[in-house]
Amino acid sequence: MFKSLSAMRRVVGLSGHFLKPNFTAQVNRNRNYLRYASEVIPHPEKVAKGGEDAFFSNENAIAVADGVGGWADYGVDPAKYSRELCQNIANIVANEWEAVKKNPKELIIRAAQRTKNMGSSTCVVLIIDEKEAILRTSYIGDSGYLILRKEGEGNDALRVLFQSEEHCRSFNFPYQIGTNSDPPNMSLTFSHEIKDNDLLVVASDGLWDNLEGDQILEVVKPLLDKANPDEWSMKEVAHQIAQKAYTLSLDSSYESPFTKRARKYRLRWLGGKSDDITVVAAQVKLVQSST
Repeated sequence: MFKSLSAMRRVVGLSGHFLKPNFTAQVNRNRNYLRYASEVIPHPEKVAKGGEDAFFSNENAIAVADGVGGWADYGVDPAKYSRELCQNIANIVANEWEAVKKNPKELIIRAAQRTKNMGSSTCVVLIIDEKEAILRTSYIGDSGYLILRKEGEGNDALRVLFQSEEHCRSFNFPYQIGTNSDPPNMSLTFSHEIKDNDLLVVASDGLWDNLEGDQILEVVKPLLDKANPDEWSMKEVAHQIAQKAYTLSLDSSYESPFTKRARKYRLRWLGGKSDDITVVAAQVKLVQSST
């Protein structure tokens, strides 16, 4: 299992390599669902190959996987593992939905067991319950998610309801699944009570290393000023969040979340953290709220 290979050059992800299932399901509007969109910005040195993150999203589930870049030093393309992992997630969602729809950890376990490429990855999975106002999540490593809720009007109407904490052994050394890595059953699990129009932000660590939850909230606020939540653009939300993270990742004087964590370990680092940035933004739509 790899650490960050060198503490400051863990290159992750095939940014935004979107995986489709080998089966196309019909959307059932009589169930709770997600309105979603994504934005991908590869590491500046990985633009030609599209980065090394991968993700899957549909109206029931979202997954982001972040391939561990240290494998490149051993002649292994880090993108292959994360891509295959998300392809397996997509296929399981399409073909074995009943077995995993209330258990995102089981989804990660099954997908990891079927991933044969050499390499390793972090992974986060979110699943919305079809009938109840519940969001179930599971993740391993430092890919994570944020839940925002807007209640009322005005500048203070939007707030951070929850933000996942990175799942790491030590600084820049996330738990990960794959070759000679951690068992997928180490994935953490959570369950959240949700409301109609809650906003979900799911991303690789290229986002979290460069933006705090409160900063993401400030980026999103002006995008949700329309009175009708059905007019909110998830595409614009994902785009603006990713672009802000990318801009700050290139700022050598920025007091980034990565800088703050490094300081806790008595390590010197100033500025943003260049990395692949994959962001999926999703709006919760609860059927019972419209009936």
